[in-house]
Amino acid sequence: MTRRLLVTALAAALTAMPLMASAAAQTTPWQHIPLPAQVRPQAALNEAVATGPDRAWAVGTDAVGREAPGFPLVLRWDGTAWQRQSQPGTGWQGELLSVAATSATTVWAVGRDAAGGARLLRSDGVTWNETRPPRGVLPTEVVAGGGETWLIGSRDGA
Repeated sequence: MTRRLLVTALAAALTAMPLMASAAAQTTPWQHIPLPAQVRPQAALNEAVATGPDRAWAVGTDAVGREAPGFPLVLRWDGTAWQRQSQPGTGWQGELLSVAATSATTVWAVGRDAAGGARLLRSDGVTWNETRPPRGVLPTEVVAGGGETWLIGSRDGA
């Protein structure tokens, strides 16, 4: 019985192999896409999210130097190139750690400022605005699914 099951599984796997090889041959190779010229060479991206082939966001920090804290960095993909997005009212130094989208027009990002304070940003797909995270919560990750957004982090330093 065990041998018959093994032979059946092996036959099924060997039958599927040509299909997998065919699918692998049709994949598009990786491409190098340059960042906008305004992004410094010391910049670092921490996370990216996409809602389609022409709408994606990447977040991180645009560092000034190796030791100094950088500034929050948001890039948006339009299907052709990355563009740097401004975040009005976010004149703080620090970085964005995580980004999530519930739709093409609702995007969230979390980060921390140079003093370690929590930062939470929301975008309507075009403009970013800062909002307060829940009191006593230090979010380090934002995830989305089923139309909902979840913050992950610690509470009161715990």
